[in-house]
Amino acid sequence: MNFDHTDQPDMFPAIFENYADLGGAIPRSKFSDILQTFYDYTFDAYIHGDGSRENSMYSFQQFLDTVPEVTNPVIESNRIFRAVDSFGAYT
Repeated sequence: MNFDHTDQPDMFPAIFENYADLGGAIPRSKFSDILQTFYDYTFDAYIHGDGSRENSMYSFQQFLDTVPEVTNPVIESNRIFRAVDSFGAYT
């Protein structure tokens, strides 16, 4: 299942604010695309229980490893997860 966060415009500012408060390194101009990628990798596993949460997060971390602003994909994925989870439970 695909989830498009842009269908819910109130989500992005709140999630980005949470992310920034957690010390996130990705600039706002790139965060929307990266947030969508987060959902693309993790939504089915976390929301529907389809597949492994660990594998989906690991795949997302591998993607983050290609983002120049990210020095530690594990920490950054945790920040993004926590920002989303703070907006609304992501499980």
